[in-house]
Amino acid sequence: SPQGALKWQKQLGGWSFSTPDIGADGTVYVSGPQEPLSDSGVPDAVLLSISPADGSVKWTAPVGTWTNSDFATPIMGSDGTLYVGSADGQIYAIGADGSQRWTVQTGGAVLTTGAIGADGTLYIGSDDGNLYALGP
Repeated sequence: SPQGALKWQKQLGGWSFSTPDIGADGTVYVSGPQEPLSDSGVPDAVLLSISPADGSVKWTAPVGTWTNSDFATPIMGSDGTLYVGSADGQIYAIGADGSQRWTVQTGGAVLTTGAIGADGTLYIGSDDGNLYALGP
């Protein structure tokens, strides 16, 4: 709360280095591991949409593979689309309803948080040594 009292907390089922993004309505968006583990023993990554009122999960959307080096943080475009990179080398665009809009495969893991330009272009780096500029 504004007074410093705990309103709620949400257990993510594992660690997350993702910084949350906050929507205009207060919805919290954060990436984390999907539980239970996949058949490979490595959890899949999900983007979670969390209610600001009580911490309940509104929806989850798959966003690749979760690894110890996955630090990517979601970033929101002006239309509510969320963009997040993954250790699987893909950049994901997720709609405000949790639906996947598109993905782009890069040549390496995408472990950084992107930036959105004034015209809506997403700029994000990959471990393949390239900076990607993607239209919304």
